[in-house]
Amino acid sequence: MRKMFARLRPIWKLVILVFFILLTFSYAMFQGGFVSWFLFYSFLPFSIYGLALSFYKIKGIVIEREFTKQEFNAGEKLKVKIKIKRNSAFPLFYMVIEDYLGDELSFSLQNNPTKTFVYPHFRKYIEFEYVINDLPRGEHHFKGIEIKVGDPLGLIEKEIHFLTGEDKIIVNPSYED
Repeated sequence: MRKMFARLRPIWKLVILVFFILLTFSYAMFQGGFVSWFLFYSFLPFSIYGLALSFYKIKGIVIEREFTKQEFNAGEKLKVKIKIKRNSAFPLFYMVIEDYLGDELSFSLQNNPTKTFVYPHFRKYIEFEYVINDLPRGEHHFKGIEIKVGDPLGLIEKEIHFLTGEDKIIVNPSYED
């Protein structure tokens, strides 16, 4: 039942958006005057962008994750670079990028540097870089990357989960001479 509601949610939001367009147009037609037509024409760009975003294919995005190296010593810094390449230059209002870490790394982080908010607009190539300080020992797996995009009103939102293969790092115990 929950999966059915998850599949119907984008369709329902699209229906609500079309209903708002029709509602503001009918208000402008029946009421007339400057204010009602101003409301309709000021809502129209946001609604057209929402309609265009609902038909945008988010699956055409290519993601790469890069590490500075694969083996570290405990306590070192890990610098991760995420590269996102889009096929089209469709203007995106915002993009939320979140890198899902393994359980060991996610428990060791106090704040969440793996999640960022980006304004890509027309850019086809986006880079996001974060640093994890004080790596704990062990073998750490990176599960995947999630990307969310949406319109300014929050009516249309799209998200996609990427499994970037088997990305792992090995953190050896620290040593002293």
